[in-house]
Amino acid sequence: MRPVLAMAAMVLLVWASPPVTAEEKGKVVRIAVLVGNNEGLPSHLPLKYAEEDARRMRKVLVESGGFAEDNIWLLTGGSPAELRKVLDDVAGALSGKAEGVRPIVLFYYSGHSDGVSLEMGAEVFPFSGVRKWMEGCGATVSIAVVDACLSGDLIAMKGMKAAPEFNLDVEGDLRTEGLVILTASMMGEMAQENEMLGGAVFTHHLVSGLY
Repeated sequence: MRPVLAMAAMVLLVWASPPVTAEEKGKVVRIAVLVGNNEGLPSHLPLKYAEEDARRMRKVLVESGGFAEDNIWLLTGGSPAELRKVLDDVAGALSGKAEGVRPIVLFYYSGHSDGVSLEMGAEVFPFSGVRKWMEGCGATVSIAVVDACLSGDLIAMKGMKAAPEFNLDVEGDLRTEGLVILTASMMGEMAQENEMLGGAVFTHHLVSGLY
C-alpha cells in the first residue's frame, strides 16, 4: 500500500471504528475544526465552493463519522485571528478532558494556498502554525485534510518524511497515535473545483467515500 493510500485508509477506518463506552478504557472523542474560505489573496480569483465544502464535511462527519455536533467548530469566510481563537478554544477543551479520554482531532481546510500558508481573505495562516497546533493540542490522533493548491508543501516541511508501509488493525479502543496529513495536491500542483460536482474534486470524492 502506498503511503497516501495507507493514510487514507487510516482516516477512514478510524472514523468508521465503533464508539467506545465509558466503561471501556480509552474512550474515544472526535473533535473537528473545519475551515472554508472562498476568498484568497488579491492575486487569486475567488473560489466558488470552498465554504460550502466545509459545510459538506460537517454534514458527513455528523451523519457518518461519529462526531457530535457540539464537537465541531465550523469557520467559513473567517480571518487568521478568528481561526487562532477557534484553535485556542479547542485546545482549552482538550486540556480539560476527563481522565482516560483519547481524542481524535480533525483539521480540515478548503481554500486558496500559496504553498506556505492558508489564504484567508487578504491575510494568511502559516502551514507551520497548523502543524504546531496539531502536534501540541493534546490529541491522541491528529488528522489534517487540506484541499488547496500547493498543499503538498505541508507534507514536505522540515521534519516530515514518508513512513514505511504498515497494516491497520482498528478495534473498539484506539491504540493508534500520531499525526496524519492528507492533501489535495502534490508540491507545485494545483487543486481543482468542478462545476458539475458543485465543489472541489478532492473534497467531493472524500465526502462520497466517507458516506
